[in-house]
Amino acid sequence: MKKQMIAGMAAAMICVGVIGGTFAWLTSEVETVTNTFTVGNVNISLAETSTPDDDKGIKAGTALTGGGYNYKLFPGSTYSKAPVVTVTDTSETCYVFIKVENGISLIETATQEDKIAAQITNNGWEELSGHDGYYVYSSMIENDADDKALEVFDTFTIAGTVDNDTLADYADAEVVITACAIQAEGFATAEEAFAACPAGFTGISATE
Repeated sequence: MKKQMIAGMAAAMICVGVIGGTFAWLTSEVETVTNTFTVGNVNISLAETSTPDDDKGIKAGTALTGGGYNYKLFPGSTYSKAPVVTVTDTSETCYVFIKVENGISLIETATQEDKIAAQITNNGWEELSGHDGYYVYSSMIENDADDKALEVFDTFTIAGTVDNDTLADYADAEVVITACAIQAEGFATAEEAFAACPAGFTGISATE
């Protein structure tokens, strides 16, 4: 009887051992997935592209270091000035903004369509509500294979009624154009993108 009990216990121990050998952690293996990230690119330039045409009575300016021009102002004269913002073909889809500081607005021609502000809006820029002097291009610039040249304005005209004393007060007047481009991805509206532009659009500018 004792031998039978010992043999039974040995059998039980063997069974336990076999059962214990079947335990395993629940694990699973998958192939390694590598995520590759690239940095989005937004690239613009701002340049003066004036091409004076004396036959049309349009006066030229004297080129300055940094891309601007110096103008000798006369009453009733029209001057060639054509700042252009270019979005390169490598840029991601983006919003483009400009800041216009027009130091001669009070001595410009009275003809509305010839004023700098009117030319800007006619070229597809919309003034940002609540932000005087700031404009956004009317549509996002899509990423494709071509550069996009966005004209700001073409000329400016001094009023014929301006006298010498008044012109003397504007001897150091400037028209300053500054540009900023922000990726469209992540922004629901142009206003949201505008808030992400650096203060004063520092770093991308041309003093004219």
